[in-house]
Amino acid sequence: MSNHLLTKRLENLLFADIASFWLDLYRQKYRELVDELSEWELIKNQPEDYEEDDWLLLQTISFLTHKIDTLQSQLIKIDVEHRRFIERLNHAELKAEREFHILDYAYALGADREQLKKDQDAFQRWFDEGAIVNRYQDKLSELEQSLKFLIGKLGDLTNRYLRIHSGEITKSWLTLNLESFFLGLLEKSENEAIRNSIFRALANQVNLISEYVGETQFDSDLVELLLLSLEKQSTPHAAKVDILEILINLRPTFTRYFMRSQIDLDVLANEKVEAQHLFLLTAFSKIICKQPKLSETNYKLLILLAKHTYPRVRQSVIEQCSLLPSAFALKLLTVRLHKESHQAVRLTLIKQLTDPRFTEELQVFHIWRKQLKIAHSFAEKRLLLELAPRIMFNLQVDYEQQSQADTLFKSFINVLNTQLENEKSIAIKRVISRVREQLACFMYQQQLAELEFNLNSSLSINLNSDWAEQDLLGRLLSKQAQNNEAFNVTMKNKGWQIQRGYKRGFRFWRLWHEFKNPSTGKRQSFNHVQARKPSAFMHIPSCTVAEISQTEVPGEPRFDAEQFSSRPHLPMLDFLLSTLSQDNLKAPAKSFTPDGILIVTPPSNVLKRMYAYSWISFNFEKLDDLRNGSEHEQRDFLALIKARGFILDFQQYGSVLDAEFPVESNIANLYQKLSLTPFLFNMWSSFKEYAYSLYQNSIGQLIFFVLAFSTYFWARHIKISRQIKSDRAKIPVSIGGWGTRGKSGTERLKAALFSSLTLKVISKTTGCEATLIYARASGEQFEIPLFRPFDKASIWEQSDVLHFATKVKADVFLWECMGLTPRYVKILRNWMADNFSTITNAYPDHEDTLGPTGIDVANETSHFIGENSLVFTSEQNMAPVLELNAKQKNSNLIQVHWADGLQITDDIRSLYPYQEHPSNIALVCKMAEHIGLNKDYVFKETSARIVPDIGVLKHFAEAPIGKISQSFVNSMSANERLATLENWQRLKLTQLNDDPQAQVIALLNNRNDRVARSKVFAAILSNDLRFDRVVVIGSNVDGFYSYFLDALLERIDKIIEIDDIENLDKLIEQFNILSEAKLKARFKIAYGSMAAENLLALSEGVVNKSCIKEITGEISDQELTIILDNLRNSYQRMHLDSLKSDIAKNSKEIKERLLLIIKSKIILLDDSNISADEITHTVANLALPHTHQVIVGMQNIKGAGLNYVYAWQQWQKISQTITNMLSKNCTAKEFRTALTNLNMIVTFNALETDYLKQKLDILKRSQLAQNEFCQAEITTLQEKINGEKLIEEEEYAQSRPARYFNQMIESFLDAGAAVKRKKRAIQIYKDIADQRITIEKAIKLLSEMNRNQKSGWFAKKRKFKGEK
Repeated sequence: MSNHLLTKRLENLLFADIASFWLDLYRQKYRELVDELSEWELIKNQPEDYEEDDWLLLQTISFLTHKIDTLQSQLIKIDVEHRRFIERLNHAELKAEREFHILDYAYALGADREQLKKDQDAFQRWFDEGAIVNRYQDKLSELEQSLKFLIGKLGDLTNRYLRIHSGEITKSWLTLNLESFFLGLLEKSENEAIRNSIFRALANQVNLISEYVGETQFDSDLVELLLLSLEKQSTPHAAKVDILEILINLRPTFTRYFMRSQIDLDVLANEKVEAQHLFLLTAFSKIICKQPKLSETNYKLLILLAKHTYPRVRQSVIEQCSLLPSAFALKLLTVRLHKESHQAVRLTLIKQLTDPRFTEELQVFHIWRKQLKIAHSFAEKRLLLELAPRIMFNLQVDYEQQSQADTLFKSFINVLNTQLENEKSIAIKRVISRVREQLACFMYQQQLAELEFNLNSSLSINLNSDWAEQDLLGRLLSKQAQNNEAFNVTMKNKGWQIQRGYKRGFRFWRLWHEFKNPSTGKRQSFNHVQARKPSAFMHIPSCTVAEISQTEVPGEPRFDAEQFSSRPHLPMLDFLLSTLSQDNLKAPAKSFTPDGILIVTPPSNVLKRMYAYSWISFNFEKLDDLRNGSEHEQRDFLALIKARGFILDFQQYGSVLDAEFPVESNIANLYQKLSLTPFLFNMWSSFKEYAYSLYQNSIGQLIFFVLAFSTYFWARHIKISRQIKSDRAKIPVSIGGWGTRGKSGTERLKAALFSSLTLKVISKTTGCEATLIYARASGEQFEIPLFRPFDKASIWEQSDVLHFATKVKADVFLWECMGLTPRYVKILRNWMADNFSTITNAYPDHEDTLGPTGIDVANETSHFIGENSLVFTSEQNMAPVLELNAKQKNSNLIQVHWADGLQITDDIRSLYPYQEHPSNIALVCKMAEHIGLNKDYVFKETSARIVPDIGVLKHFAEAPIGKISQSFVNSMSANERLATLENWQRLKLTQLNDDPQAQVIALLNNRNDRVARSKVFAAILSNDLRFDRVVVIGSNVDGFYSYFLDALLERIDKIIEIDDIENLDKLIEQFNILSEAKLKARFKIAYGSMAAENLLALSEGVVNKSCIKEITGEISDQELTIILDNLRNSYQRMHLDSLKSDIAKNSKEIKERLLLIIKSKIILLDDSNISADEITHTVANLALPHTHQVIVGMQNIKGAGLNYVYAWQQWQKISQTITNMLSKNCTAKEFRTALTNLNMIVTFNALETDYLKQKLDILKRSQLAQNEFCQAEITTLQEKINGEKLIEEEEYAQSRPARYFNQMIESFLDAGAAVKRKKRAIQIYKDIADQRITIEKAIKLLSEMNRNQKSGWFAKKRKFKGEK
């Protein structure tokens, strides 16, 4: 056989059945393996009595065992050499001698002369023994990675060989003689990854042999080793699971006994979840269900697992239902549905109802109907309803007669109609209407299938008018629009033209809106005068594609969580305009929705139509607010439309098989009770102008400038593009990630996952701070700061990071897209050519570059989808937009089911070190499933390994500040409405306002370059969140305040206009305008019962500071001010309570009093360089004594907000350190190390000083501190803390001119300093790749450089020199 032919045969042998991801990942290793095998002499000496494929397979297995032995010997050798180096280094006394030993060891590790010369030069920088130890560790990890790969391949090929010879499988297994080989390898290797690979390979072989042989016999020494490994506490989880898979075939009785002993271990209700135990129990049900035949003992174990304390363990049993006998599975489901209370597990139970085996005697129908009746949560009801079509289909398949199927259909419709009539939740009612239509369309399967096929093949299709009746066509399209974009139908050549989505064109209202709302924050090079133009003949609005939060452009479909829809039953304003402008129509306009048919007849008179058109256009924004408002406002909206000459009628769909589809009662009542309530349109609006700056240059200067810079940038572009292409080719796997929310968290989850696979990983995240996560092949992760000159982002940094990844020989490159403009996104996507990618979601954000509307954001997000690629997303509402764009690029979009995140149980979520969003975890699970990793593996590895971002949602422990305490909720990374509201709900922050001892402070970090975001948060604070005070920091705080007042005035005006007492009460509660009873409870905690009574007895006219002091005694001016503010707000509350009985009459006074109170609750700190301590003291001064303040950070994290988060992180670290030092389990060594680490902290914050003063006195008297070293360290700490107070006072005393002077000098020197910092950063990254600096030292240096380029570095430098 020729070498070329042999190589091809070996490639076919080794590459067979390998998923593309793993083939790309290990392509280089496969190439090397093929080359080595083709040169191996034994493989060429094929005996005549052997088949060629058999011989190649046997010799490849033999070669792999030889190769594994060789690498194992190298591991032992390198380990011995390392121990010798450490011994020599410990005996070296002189610096030159240490350097000689380091260079000598570098040579032993493979460095050539040139590398040794560079190593020697690097001693002048930071090369030391730590860096050479890193080199050894990497060499070791690379060998271990190769061993793991080879063992895995050996297992695969052995499995294939045994399957080919399954007829004599026992003999074939003995022929390979691998038992003794694996046994010897296990005895020699202590590496976790290698041992796991051996156990996995063995488990696969034992499972295969057990399929063909009744009683499997294995080497007794090997079995004994397995038993001992299973009992060891140190044996990793994955190894234990594999051992159990082996032993359940070899020693079934022992295995079941072991499982029972683990199940019986007590788990206390409030005890911290023990991850190792949890995941071991979770694996039991899978191991049991893999058995060919289940015994009675197995069933008993499954029942015990299904009743376990851990929800994830119970859930894992339910997930195996498809593998269990149908009778047992059905009984298990029935019992668990009755007893289970955990929502995540219940959702898993409900999903099992689609099993086609449960159709006998309509069992599944009866269970479904019962569960629908008793279910309480929205998620459960929604899932039950959405599964109805599949359940009905499963039941109908078994019927031989059509009449039986028809009867079943009627039964389902009757259940849904009854549920629709009795259901209280409007959201569920909307889901019921959709599901009814899905079932109705079952009766038109052929037409529906044809329609779906045509719509999937083109954006616009034509049908003959005799294809179906108009109402049937609208009904079928409405079913399609439930999970798709809208459709519009027009008459064309006596047929129908169906258009997916909307045509866009000029609308006068759009021009008027832009004229009234000029802003520099709008998207450039975009036509802002175009709007949707629905067809007035047939319009089918989408139930799904809608903005999740409001953008600056009115009229866009807006998703309403309470109605779980964008209210398609209400006419869109653009649809009404179409009925007025498309006057060639002879019949009324129709809009088809899941709830029924909306029929709109516009005014018949031309003048009335023109008037209605102009009236809607001029009042478009106000009308849109009404359409998206309360039920009262919706009624006003319809009444106003009717008053302009429109006739509105909402009709139910026609019956199917005598089953009726009545219109939901709320919608029916809405259209029956149209009456015009008093309403005043406020046409006042503010007008702003763009600012222009004019600069003059000569033509010659301009031409020279343009040519010179064009030449430079084009040359640079070509060079970098080539470098990127070359570097990308060297990276086996690249996976990108984008989205509005959660992309940084998702990238960190991915980094944690891939680092667990003994791969070298580089992950670039650009969340709160630009960072590289570098994971060695050993699995150890490091968070390396990404240096950016002037702290400014550029897409060119992608080239630097990718080049760094190639230098460290990364196996996997993960990256978060940091481009915002569509052009940059396309450039990054084309550069990277990802193997696959993730899109978390497409919520409205960055509308100035991606918008202006929500659907524009989704369309621009879809640019991240490459040609012929695979993308995973957890987006729900805008998924059809992403799906359409993916199809146009011949790509696949895999969507995470909305319930997947909700199915993550509480015990799993508690394992994560912070509040990770379930949708992000579910997205990574879906991606992992694609590459063959199960979700329990994802849960276990990501929760244990993830490196949290500074901006993750977290509630920090409380810190004592004088007479009060503070805790901080870091919600600053949630910078859009939905995520912000979710965070408040998840942490139950709204309810905290009812606690008289708690004070909720909204800390809003504003940015002047995020104007659109400022407006969103102004609306959130004025409409959605409940708090006691708002403190605004950052830049453009006055601008935010004006947006807030605009939003607040709009809400107050609306309340007054529609005489809405209920909404007024909500507003009073939302802004925590306290009643007398609630204020009394607060005063009681602060000053006692008698003082509280006396304070509230003070009348409004006589209250002053002296009166208060007589009651409370001597208190600070700050306390006096807070008491006065509380009393004055209480008086205002009493006035409001008396005025609200007649809102219309008292409107002016109500408005004035509300504004007076709410304005007093807003604190503006107009200093972009404000320190964390200044924020701490300002917030603390808003509290009464003995109050606990919960400070909720919001909107942005960068700037002043970032320093504040750092302060809380330092507080957490210090408090945990002190707690550990005071613990009884603390050793003398740990105590001394902790003291040393505390003394290494440069400055302490106001959060820690009071706490440390108290705790250091206690520590000084502790037994472990009774020695000279500890006493000296504690004394030094105490002196440092006392000195902090003086420094703090000096900083407060610093005048504004001094600050201004420092800023002037800093800006002058910054350019030169930036060049030096950039050169130093390049050298550090190069030395990390060349292993001439420890990663820990590199992180420290890069962090210092990043801090030094932030505002205020010059003042800190002067201060440091002064101290020296």
